[in-house]
Amino acid sequence: MSISLLHPIAQYIFWTFLLIGSFGWLLELKFIKFRNKQILVGLCYFILFIGYLIFTSFAFVFFAFTGVVANFLFYWCLGLLAIFGWWLFGYVDTFSEIYNTSFKKMMIIFLGIFVLLFLFFYIFFYEDRIYKVSKYCKPTENPKIKICKLSNGVYTGELKAFLRHGQGTYKFNSGESYSGGWQNSIRHGTGVTITKEGVKTTNMWKKGKKSD
Repeated sequence: MSISLLHPIAQYIFWTFLLIGSFGWLLELKFIKFRNKQILVGLCYFILFIGYLIFTSFAFVFFAFTGVVANFLFYWCLGLLAIFGWWLFGYVDTFSEIYNTSFKKMMIIFLGIFVLLFLFFYIFFYEDRIYKVSKYCKPTENPKIKICKLSNGVYTGELKAFLRHGQGTYKFNSGESYSGGWQNSIRHGTGVTITKEGVKTTNMWKKGKKSD
């Protein structure tokens, strides 16, 4: 999943949480000293933790309803979630000390928040309603077909994880069009290209390159 594929509001929320977390990291620098510093640092990381739980629970729902494309972008997002999770869970002990509660209780709180967020996103974005978060693509009456209005044209066809994946038609603003197979948003399989002059050609494509 890419942040660039989401609605602008979702992007603003993501970057806000990330900036707050970065602010907490800056406050930890030794030369920055003030009263109740540790409490403010803990609060920043707590907010970042909530942001992580929001993003992670949404990611589960996103891939459940849009499908998984095992490409570099997917593994990159998965890796970031794992690294951030490992780093943030290291602060659970700090949260426990600041808020004067046990490690077990803090873990229950975080896991409870995750479950509640997952249920919220699951209900609110069930099936085709997941496309509410897209600033480009919308569902149609045919559950397999989506319409995506992009900067250089309009795509009508199958999607997977918001990527052009399967069969579809791309009508470019230049007047050219392509109808056929797609994989990871690039031409793959048999496809028909029609130039703006009306010249039609049929080709085999493999990962965006002609293979015939």
